[in-house]
Amino acid sequence: MIDVKRAVSEKRTVSFMYYFDGDLWYQTEFDETFPVPVSDIGNATFLNKDKAILFMRYMNRWNKELDSLNRKRQAMIEYGKDDKFLNFYKQESGY
Repeated sequence: MIDVKRAVSEKRTVSFMYYFDGDLWYQTEFDETFPVPVSDIGNATFLNKDKAILFMRYMNRWNKELDSLNRKRQAMIEYGKDDKFLNFYKQESGY
């Protein structure tokens, strides 16, 4: 999760990292990455390096998405009956 308050304080910046599957991926000064959907850009210009405060909504949106995914994953682990998923999760996470 991105500490948005820290990421946008004191005139901090974000830097463009790469494009993948319809998203521009940016990185904060604290090495936290987040996507900016190309569909949201319209005819705006996105710079290689820009003021972090301009990207606050994308950071918040990413945090909400990560939180939702974490809650779903936790529910599947706690209440799931799918042993294949649990075994896969344990292998991938080193659990």
